[in-house]
Amino acid sequence: MLGETCVGIFATRDIEVGQELSFNYQFDVYSTPYTRCLCGAANCNQYLGLVPEGYTAEEWNEKVETMPCELCHSNEQENDDEFLLCDECNLGFHMFCLKPPLKEIPAGSWFCPKCLIKMDEENQRNKLE
Repeated sequence: MLGETCVGIFATRDIEVGQELSFNYQFDVYSTPYTRCLCGAANCNQYLGLVPEGYTAEEWNEKVETMPCELCHSNEQENDDEFLLCDECNLGFHMFCLKPPLKEIPAGSWFCPKCLIKMDEENQRNKLE
């Protein structure tokens, strides 16, 4: 609506004032990057966004939990909020391993250095055609 994505949520029953509501973001048709959810709810799915094709949510969660950083090859993830997945290739990177290191998680989509180069090359090729 007016250039913004809007979501409507409709209840099938009355909702009490102050009652906690939950919402499963994994239906996502807008390709939200697969991101760790920080809501802290006991029954949370732990992630927002789509699971890559060929994986169940459980399989992908397990893969992400043990995924090594593409730069240092360590799978130590003491702070999950310092580990990024590329929205193009789904490979993992510690924010502090990137050159320059990232101090905070970028808003919106994030692409690794290799995918950025590939995307730039494709854009250059398209301009020449």
